[in-house]
This record gives sequence, C-alpha cells and structure tokens, in this order.
Amino acid sequence: MEPAAAILAGGRSKRFGQDKRFFEIEGKSLIQITFEKIQKIFEKIYIICDNKTELRRKFPYIGPVFLEDIVKYHGPLMGIFSFFKLTSEEKGLFFPVDMPFLTIEFILFLRKLAERGEYHIITIENKPLPIYVSRKVFPLIEKYIGDGGHSIKGLIQIASGKYRVYIVDKKSLKLFGSPSRYMKNINSPRDLKNIDRKLYIP
Repeated sequence: MEPAAAILAGGRSKRFGQDKRFFEIEGKSLIQITFEKIQKIFEKIYIICDNKTELRRKFPYIGPVFLEDIVKYHGPLMGIFSFFKLTSEEKGLFFPVDMPFLTIEFILFLRKLAERGEYHIITIENKPLPIYVSRKVFPLIEKYIGDGGHSIKGLIQIASGKYRVYIVDKKSLKLFGSPSRYMKNINSPRDLKNIDRKLYIP
C-alpha cells in the first residue's frame, strides 16, 4: 500500500523572525519547494498547519489536502497525531517544511522502504524528520501525548521495544549525497550562509 505524504508546516517560526514557510530560495518559497519535490513521488499529499484557511489562501496549489493541528504549536509530533486522528490513512511519510535540499533519490528511498510494509517506524539517525509512521503506532502516540510527551525522539525510544523500528544510519545517508547539506534544516536565514543554494529539482 502506498503511503501518503505529509508536510509539517504548523510551527511559529520564532527563530526565523518571519513566516519561514514563505521564505524564498531561488524565487521559490520553502513550502513550494517541499511540495513540488514530494509531488513528483506521491499521489496523496497533506499539509498540516496551524490555520488551513489562511495557508490555503497563501498557497493556492491544486492537490494537497490541508489539515490543522488539533493542538497548535505543540511540535511535529502533534502534526503526526493530527494526521492519523483526522484521516483514515494507514501510512504516512512526514516531511519538515524547512528542509529544502532533500534529494529526490532519498525521498524515493524512504517511500520504497515504507511500501515494503516491514516496519512500523522508519527514522533517521539523530534526526526527528523525515519519518515514516504506520497507523499501528497511533495508540502509542496518543498515550504518549496524553502523558505529556511531545518529542519524536522520546516516542521512538518507547516504540523501539514494542514496534519494528528501522533507523537509517549515517552510512546509508551518504548514498544520496552529502547529509550535512540535504538533511539541513533552515531555522534562520543565516543557515543559508556558505551553503550552495542550488535545489536540484529535476
């Protein structure tokens, strides 16, 4: 079964100083860059945000389904929780809105791993996102959040003893380019200093 893709775009952008979803690199906003890459690989795409009416107005692309975080500004895990709570999807691959240099090859690799159906979670070594999550993990996510948990890292630590978790290690990451570049989050405009801005969108 093909997983759906979801862009997590519900943060406050406090460190960025402006709405980073619409910060532009080479004339394209971060949300546009992320969407266009994912659109090449996935048929069903969700954008999970703080205000779907406002974001749909600012980002009038045809295709994505807009969802709102059930509790706003509670981090990416709340976006994953909201995805499973508000949809009937069985599988989700979750991407941050601020990782514009992700390679198409790496996204395809994650999708193929997810389609095999062998794992309940596919995560990246020392990185919370991107991440694949099966609906089978939803009860644990719901309990973890209900108990006050909020981090993806904390969830994975608990899930590792109960679910099949696959960790993409640093050696594997190097097969798809320079991880220090394509796995880089843009948390402020300064993060683009001394980095090649070429997006490699085929």
